[in-house]
This record gives sequence, structure tokens and C-alpha cells, in this order.
Amino acid sequence: MSAPPDHSKYVDGYVFYKSRSSWMKVCQLWHDGTVRFAVKNLTGPDVIVAFVGEDPGPNADAKRNAKMLKAEQAANPSFSSAKSTLITVNAPSRWSPKQPYAAHLRIKAEAGMGRDVYDAFDPTRPGAPFEPGRGYNGHALCKGKWDVLVELGADSPADLVPLVEKARTLPNIKSMIVTTAKMPASPTPDEECKPWPDDSPK
Repeated sequence: MSAPPDHSKYVDGYVFYKSRSSWMKVCQLWHDGTVRFAVKNLTGPDVIVAFVGEDPGPNADAKRNAKMLKAEQAANPSFSSAKSTLITVNAPSRWSPKQPYAAHLRIKAEAGMGRDVYDAFDPTRPGAPFEPGRGYNGHALCKGKWDVLVELGADSPADLVPLVEKARTLPNIKSMIVTTAKMPASPTPDEECKPWPDDSPK
């Protein structure tokens, strides 16, 4: 029997879309494996987030970058994206334990402080602000439009509010963009890729 895959070694990327008209294009990329999974956002300036990843191995970065380009080209008309530069078991992914609702925090750090902000969210450090299963889903150090991506989880949208406010108090954060989403337990394109309801955010 083969060993289970080590998800902590995946080379990841994240794309946030401003228009719901990108949804079916993102779903096509999800079906063909370019996108690992995607969700519709409930609140925030962007309405979709797609997670891109490549298995570890030779040329993993180049393969991830090619997938990212396809995901970015699905934007209609604009997007925000970043690539992970430090992958750990704590990177946000479809495999990280999920509470029903999530907040994705795109953080710009003060100059030269990206790694410090990343380390501040480490759930294994003494005095960590968040713990797995109690607000913390995962985080990644990134290169692109932001420096750190954090995924916080809660049982309701209201429960996300104090978690986000707590995150804002951490040092060396210059700015933060927050979106929230309902996270499916086992997302698949066949289940999730339905036409956008008329009452959803544009």
C-alpha cells in the first residue's frame, strides 16, 4: 500500500476574482485539474477565490506558475494573486481541517517584515494567537500582491468577526484585505460548480 501524499510539500498559489462572471471559467479549470478547488465568497471586495497547486517534484515551481497563469487568465476582468514561497503543513488547502465558515486574510507586511508576520501566526509557537480547530485553518508566506495569506475558521460568520479583529492586532501588519466564504467539507467541481444565484454578490 502506498503512503498517503504529503500535502505539506505542495507548491501553491491563490487567485481572488472581482467578478462572478469568472466563475464558470474557474470551474472549467477545476474540472481539468488546473485549479485544486474554488469557493464563492460571502463578503469582501472579491467574489471568488481559487486555490492552485502542484505536486512536489522536478520543476514544481514552473508547473505551478503555468497553472497560475491559466487561473489568472480566467479573470473577467481583474484579479489579485500570490504564490506561496514557504510551504508547510499549515498552508491553507483543501485538505486542511475546515470549520463551516472561513475568513481569508491577505496581509501586506511592513517593509521587510513578511516572515515575522508569517511566524506570528504559527500555531505551534508559545502564545500563538490561534489554534487548529479553534480559529486557525492555515497560513502561507507568499510572493505577489500580498505577503501572507491566513485562513481562519469558525462555525458562523458572526464568529469570524472577533478572530479577524484579533488578527489585526498582531504587529508589523501594514494592511489587510478580508473575504469570507462558506467552506464545503469535501469540495468537488461537480457539486460546487452551479450557476451563480441571482441573489449572490456581484
